[in-house]
Formats: sequence, structure tokens, C-alpha cells
Amino acid sequence: MSDDIEIGRTTQLAIDGDRTASLAMWERAARGDFCTDVQVWLQHVAAAVLDADSKDAGRLRDSALVRAVGLANKIDKHRALRQFVEALDAFGCTRQQLIAAVRSGAPPPGIVCGAVDPSAYEALTDSELGKLIDRELSKPET
Repeated sequence: MSDDIEIGRTTQLAIDGDRTASLAMWERAARGDFCTDVQVWLQHVAAAVLDADSKDAGRLRDSALVRAVGLANKIDKHRALRQFVEALDAFGCTRQQLIAAVRSGAPPPGIVCGAVDPSAYEALTDSELGKLIDRELSKPET
């Protein structure tokens, strides 16, 4: 494929080794969505798999294969929450507004940004959810 092909942000993140983006690309491939982004990404994965196969047998090859398919690193189960509250925090939302927004799954009126699945946090008290939001906001931006 030509080097001058434009690819989407998720595709670039997957190529760079982002686990969540890689899983999104695998989901697209599983659905049969072989658009240019998926083709570029699969070409990158195939080259990395072939390179990994050239490694010595054992953990070195195994870890290279896991990296090649984009599934290295830990699962970031609060990534969507962090991205959501980071966006709202940038708009100057208070802690109580952040908690309410997570509870509803949508930003406050007048703010346009993504959403979050509130069901993942419904078992938490407001205090626990507030502490989780504080921890996620203290992490480096995603």
C-alpha cells in the first residue's frame, strides 16, 4: 500500500500498540469491514507477526506475537470514564457535576462531548464514584 494513504486516529493508535484501538480494529475485521484503515492495519499486523515468528522460541516470541496483534499491556477498564471526565473537567465542571454526568451517562446541557456507560458505575456510592473520578483525573491524559 502507498505511504500517502490517510488513516484514522483509531488505526494509528492501533498501529502504535494501543490495546483498546487494536481490539476495535479486530472487531471491524471480524465484521468483515475491510476498508482502507483495516487493510493498512492488517498489513502492519502481518509484518509484525512475521517478524515475531523470527524470534527465538519461548517467551521472546510469545511476547512479540502478543505485541504484533496489539494485545500487549493491561486492560484499561476505566479509559472511557477518564476520557469523559477529562473532557468535562476541561469545561470547568465541578466534582458534583462530574458525578451527575457519569450517573446519567451524558454531559450536562450545553456541553458537547462523548458519553460513558453509566451501568458500569451504578453500584458505587457518590463518594466512591467521586474518588474514582479523582484518581482517573490524576492520571496522565489519554
